[in-house]
Amino acid sequence: MVGYKYGLWLVYNQNTFNTAHIGHFTVQCFMNKEDAFKLYDKINNNYGNTFPIHVEKMGSLFNTDFYNHDKNNLHAWGYYGSIKNWELLQNAAKEYFGDFSYKPHTSVIYSNDKSLLTPINLENDITIVGNLKVVNINADDPSNWSLLN
Repeated sequence: MVGYKYGLWLVYNQNTFNTAHIGHFTVQCFMNKEDAFKLYDKINNNYGNTFPIHVEKMGSLFNTDFYNHDKNNLHAWGYYGSIKNWELLQNAAKEYFGDFSYKPHTSVIYSNDKSLLTPINLENDITIVGNLKVVNINADDPSNWSLLN
């Protein structure tokens, strides 16, 4: 089992994109469980747990080495986004081991075979709402990732 250990996501309405996994923007991954809950508390207590996300309309391919500690062979396509005050979450995450998502994005489809991925553009940029969650992302299969709170 490889996976992404534990982490924090901004989880959005699951009807937004047709995903086989829980739709999300990663805040930080490759954490241990205890630190993930500590970081959740720190962000929630200081900045809340709901964040508007501006999603760019252009579909993009994401490399398998998106994160420093990534040894998975998962290619993906999805969308980049921007989150107001993202740097505040980055600063909060600095004291915890893990990989912060410096370029916020959501993956719509994952595959071990990059040739099976075809990004789809949205008609327009959209704004969605993400709710901060602690997640178990240890499984190799993204459809087996789960929320812990």
